[in-house]
Amino acid sequence: MSKNIRIIAAAALMLLSISLQAARKPMIGISCGGGKDKSSVGFSYIQAITKAGGIPVLLPCTKDVDVIEEAMKKMDAVVFTGGEDYDPAIFGEERHPALGKVNGFRDTSDIAYARAAIRMKKPILGICRGEQLLNIVFGGTLYQDLPAQMNVHHRQTEPGEVPTHEIKVDRNSLLYSLMKSETLNVNTFHHQAVKAPGKGLKVIAMSTDGVVEAFQSEGKRPKILAVQFHPEKLVEANKSWEAIFKWLVKEAR
Repeated sequence: MSKNIRIIAAAALMLLSISLQAARKPMIGISCGGGKDKSSVGFSYIQAITKAGGIPVLLPCTKDVDVIEEAMKKMDAVVFTGGEDYDPAIFGEERHPALGKVNGFRDTSDIAYARAAIRMKKPILGICRGEQLLNIVFGGTLYQDLPAQMNVHHRQTEPGEVPTHEIKVDRNSLLYSLMKSETLNVNTFHHQAVKAPGKGLKVIAMSTDGVVEAFQSEGKRPKILAVQFHPEKLVEANKSWEAIFKWLVKEAR
């Protein structure tokens, strides 16, 4: 075989490999709510990942370290979802009287999944409780109740697809690069939020009343974007929010 033919053959194989890789849909793990008796997740998360070109895979609540490790090895990226309050003992605080329902089983499960995903350098999207989870894992703390501790109310009664307040976005951020705007209108369904950001996390969006609405990881790896609002709901009425999920799927390839 001549040198030119070998070069052409090698180039053809490389192009085929790249084509196959591009065609493969990445597997996106989605953390479930629940506990010992059940694990479940809202369909809007599944739908958002599917429409973005990923294969949604539900990650059950479990304390089995081997299951968590093996599951995470097979994932190309992860979404950490919304849910209950975190037990403040995890970040070294006493319980505030206004603390809501906590779920210690899920706390343990989510923290183990998050640490595994970070260690394995998986792209990560945190949503609501998922943002709070990542902040805790990186050593940050939370406001246990915004009305009591900041005199701020962030729980709307309108449906999830309806945005109810404005946030300011850092122009030099991943969120800005995806949404192309320094102001965004978002929904809000929480009474806890980031207080002290964790190490290596950059706050990139704030509400007009001073609540952290998004952060990203500093440096190249792992790729992390976390938001306090629910883009999987907003996308139902405004397709521009698909950009967040398409980013995750692209990073997973």
